[in-house]
Amino acid sequence: MVWARVFLIIIFLFKSDPLQAYRMCFIGDSGLRAKKKNPKYDRNFKDRAFVIKQLEDSRCDAVYVAGDIFYPDGLSRGDDPEFEDQLASPFSSMLKKGVPFFLVLGNHDYMFN
Repeated sequence: MVWARVFLIIIFLFKSDPLQAYRMCFIGDSGLRAKKKNPKYDRNFKDRAFVIKQLEDSRCDAVYVAGDIFYPDGLSRGDDPEFEDQLASPFSSMLKKGVPFFLVLGNHDYMFN
């Protein structure tokens, strides 16, 4: 299976004052398959780290995630450790700053697809 690279889109919505832009940031395919099952894990990890750094530097007002966060099979329960590993921990600095994340589930996120 080919892993789709993480992508990042930043949209600036300007008000009458350009210094008060609202930054909507979009990412997708940010999940990582377990290292033992993913020969490209190290590269994928670096790619995701790069995108997270770009998000942090862009001072996003909100982040929209277009799915495929929890590879390969989604979460098994509400307290699944994959939530921490794939989302809460990598994006912790932004979450601690109160940046809202809006998630859309992809095919890898739903009921052990």
